Order: sequence, then C-alpha cells, then structure tokens
Amino acid sequence: MERFFHTRHSIRDFAETDVDDAALTKALKLAQYAPSACNRQGVRAYVLNREKSGELAKNLSGIGGFADKASRLILITGKTSAYRDDETYQYIVSASIYAAYLSLTLHAYGLGACVVQRQVVWSRDSDVLRQKYGIPEDEQLVIMLAVGNLKDECLVPVSHRLENEEMIKFI
Repeated sequence: MERFFHTRHSIRDFAETDVDDAALTKALKLAQYAPSACNRQGVRAYVLNREKSGELAKNLSGIGGFADKASRLILITGKTSAYRDDETYQYIVSASIYAAYLSLTLHAYGLGACVVQRQVVWSRDSDVLRQKYGIPEDEQLVIMLAVGNLKDECLVPVSHRLENEEMIKFI
C-alpha cells in the first residue's frame, strides 16, 4: 500500500493516445466506494472526450497548458439537493473525497491524472458550462481531473511534504 501511494503522482505529461474507456469506467466505478457525508451519494462525474476536453481546457486559466493534452477531463460535481440547509458545503466535502479516491483508482488502472485548477465560486461562465454539458442546476462543479495515458517516462512536479510535526497533532 505504501508503495502504491508513493508512486501516485500528479501527471501533466500525457501520452498522445486515447484512454481505454473500459479501464476508465472501472476506475470510475471503483471510486464510487468513496465515503460520502451521511452516505448521500450526491456526487456525479461527467467525462469529456479529447475534443471536448481540449475545447474546455483552452478556456481555463492558470493550468499551465497541460489539460489540453489530456485524453479526458472529468468534471466532478456535488448535488446540493442531496444535503439539508444546515449542510451547506457538504457537497464539496463529498465531491473532494470522491476525487481523491478517483485519483487513486485511476492510478490503480495505470492511468495518469492531475487536478485542474479552477475557480470555486460559481460564475456566469459556470452557467455556460452547465448548459453546454447538461449539468443540472442542483449540481455544483467542485473539481476537475485531467486524465491520460502514461508515457514510458515523464517528469512530475516535486511535492515537498510538510514535516510530520507540522502536519500531525495528537490531542
């Protein structure tokens, strides 16, 4: 398990081949075992093909140009209607947990992935995205993952981790 976690990286340098949909579907199905707040299962995943991924990536700022090389973009939403009024942001928590599981299941099936930076606050651009891809009004886009096949060799960003003493506090 440790080796598995240590070998998962944010991949920004994808092979030019298309992702095998069978492997992608297996990863998506396995990620559904992610816990969600009160088991509400208010998370949805929208898988964009290479053409749609590239089209969307061109309109995203701050991603360094790697998402347009992805074979797929996965838009992960949280259904706000799955939660009570006093659970305002639980859809973000559940969608984020799902995204973490999905990044691991993609790795398990030999696919590379990276979280794509995007604005968190819903905007008019978000409404255009919602309409274009048929995302219901009670779903909020929380996170996107760029997905692609791995190259035989690629560079990955260095991620210096906090020292355990800074990160972990036993109380």
